[in-house]
Amino acid sequence: MKTIALIHTVKPVLNSFEQEIIEAAPEGSVKIHNILDDFLAHDPSPDGAGYFTPENKQRLFNQIKNAELTGADLIVTTCSTLSPIVLVIKEFFSTPILTIDEVMAEEVVSKAKKIKILATAKSTIEPSCQALYSAAKKLNKEISIDFEDNEEAYKAMKNYNMELHNKLVLEQSTQSSNYDAIILAQASMAHLEEDVEAHTGVKTYSSPKRCIRKIIEIIGKNEQEN
Repeated sequence: MKTIALIHTVKPVLNSFEQEIIEAAPEGSVKIHNILDDFLAHDPSPDGAGYFTPENKQRLFNQIKNAELTGADLIVTTCSTLSPIVLVIKEFFSTPILTIDEVMAEEVVSKAKKIKILATAKSTIEPSCQALYSAAKKLNKEISIDFEDNEEAYKAMKNYNMELHNKLVLEQSTQSSNYDAIILAQASMAHLEEDVEAHTGVKTYSSPKRCIRKIIEIIGKNEQEN
């Protein structure tokens, strides 16, 4: 049995992500520990400092260390806002660390040039752009990115009003029909992937299911090696 430590910043993702991994993994093959720290994403937001402060980087480092101390075979951060910092500090840890969006970013860039990012939290946009540009550089591709946040949908999600959140995100997607790809930048939006694609006619991507496929691949490979 492999142990996975998940680091979350919002409760809806904590509530869903573990179950999705369990359903995807062979029965009895994984044990999961969860860490929830909403301040990690709040601090870089407009309601916080507005950027990822040195103090918050230290908090993220500490939470990853806490995850490593569970004896995890793999650590996964489920918030795109954290991804650029995680990619910098992961070299200080012996445990493998996977960010929520790295697999999705490479898939999108391999298939699309003109990309629209839809987010609810403004703090997610810059990290999502960074992930895409990094993937494009790796694949030697040129891309163009537009983006749009939705503060009201974010507030609805934080208040656990997912019905309103979903309605607002679908309305937000209406102006995104002239792109090669749409990205739903947060895991809390992922359940709308098929709805947005049907609504816009544009291939739509989210991170969780692609990240989970990678998780299953990693733990399966580790099992074979052991």
